[in-house]
Amino acid sequence: MVALIVLFLVLFSSIRVDKEQAVYDSTELLKSLNPLGMPPDMLNLKVGSSITLLRNLDPPKLCIGTRLCVSKLMASVIQATILVGNNKGESVFIPRISLIPSDM
Repeated sequence: MVALIVLFLVLFSSIRVDKEQAVYDSTELLKSLNPLGMPPDMLNLKVGSSITLLRNLDPPKLCIGTRLCVSKLMASVIQATILVGNNKGESVFIPRISLIPSDM
């Protein structure tokens, strides 16, 4: 058993892994998974969809939990109307936010 573990460690320590390829492979693996009850990897928005903010963008107007209705979809922004609260009915722009860490 010990010899098998040593062989395993020797084999894996000799393999060279390109960090960029490892990130790409792990991303592709995660995209291929589709467990029951989980939303798909790709989010497809439509005009009229109700959305909820998951980040603070411009507190107190655009904070976590603010509910909006999509008015227009553009390449780098979403135009939406606030549905509840003091700013109800106000049109706002939600910018595209990268979810990839900058240190990679």
